[in-house]
Amino acid sequence: MKKIFTLLSTILISASIIIAQEAPPQAFSYKATIKRANGWGIIKKTISLKVSILKGSDDGVPVYTEYLKPTTNEFGQIDILIGKGKQNDLSSVNWSDSKYFLKTEVDVSCGDDFELLNIVQLLSVPYALYSGEAGNGFAKEYAVTEKRPVLDKDGNLSLGVPDDARSKLNVAGNINFTGDLLRNGVPFSTETAIKAGTNISVAGTGTTANPYIISSKGTTAVNHYVGELLGGGIVFYVDHTGQHGLIASLRNIISTWSNVTAEVGATENSTWNGIFNSNAIAAQAGHVSSAAKYCLDFTNDGFSDWFLPAIDQLNLLYNARYEINKLMASDGNPETEILWQVSYWSSTEFVVTSMASVLNMQDGTSASLEKTSQLPVRPVRVF
Repeated sequence: MKKIFTLLSTILISASIIIAQEAPPQAFSYKATIKRANGWGIIKKTISLKVSILKGSDDGVPVYTEYLKPTTNEFGQIDILIGKGKQNDLSSVNWSDSKYFLKTEVDVSCGDDFELLNIVQLLSVPYALYSGEAGNGFAKEYAVTEKRPVLDKDGNLSLGVPDDARSKLNVAGNINFTGDLLRNGVPFSTETAIKAGTNISVAGTGTTANPYIISSKGTTAVNHYVGELLGGGIVFYVDHTGQHGLIASLRNIISTWSNVTAEVGATENSTWNGIFNSNAIAAQAGHVSSAAKYCLDFTNDGFSDWFLPAIDQLNLLYNARYEINKLMASDGNPETEILWQVSYWSSTEFVVTSMASVLNMQDGTSASLEKTSQLPVRPVRVF
């Protein structure tokens, strides 16, 4: 089961670290969602945050400490940069000589009575920061005006073609060596051979006059299944083909249905087409924020086609809750969350214009609530 952090018996906090991609970075991003024990977010509130970098172990000596006072947004989220504070200089940390851990403490009353939030090992940050200090390992051995070897941050080496390390070794010119050329310790021929295989046929001799022609004989499609981790989330519905269905995100978020309580429209209110509903909600006059907009803006693993499910799609999610909760509760990943046993927003508007349809993930019953209510949201996408 996942580790749940509680503060003052009323606060539930989950956090995730996102590593900055700049080179060389001297800071990294920290994101967290601040929630009450009942699942409701702490909205638009300034809190105190104490961040420490510990050396060697999760109870090691702090080598960097920073105090921040971020303000949660309308979803109860904070997004800060660690290392930009005036208290200390992150570049003073020698990332190369030890393991490091990030310790975060919080006081939701914005004081200095801190409670432990989390301690996690930093894996990517030290490498990113250290690579900025180390630079190009060959730079000191060659004049700036020469075409010196280039070793990039991914370990790719270029000789004679600076800044063009497209593969592990990229050489402009001839290669002269004494000894055998090995592959996995075994000498191999420099001749390229193309052979036919399962479901693959090869014609031609590989010459200019008679080039190789490679053809596929077709393969058997792999069927997908409920509970499969796929496309940035988890599959909760598969249609009769076994190739298409619906995927739910791995996290919950708290949101109002929309800041606009007026009717979206009878023709923009589907019980099964969540994409259609979500776009109509976000396009409504006066719209600023909504559960639908959060889903439309959501991205994970490169997938950005998420939406707020319609009530029938939400019911399919409820039908798959056993497989989803079993996997989410036992995968050992603190970033994934089970479906809470409370009502979730759908994108289907109710007959009363100021209300929208919800579905309870505990018993599958549907109801309606005022659009200004704060409820959990689970983005979904089609595959």
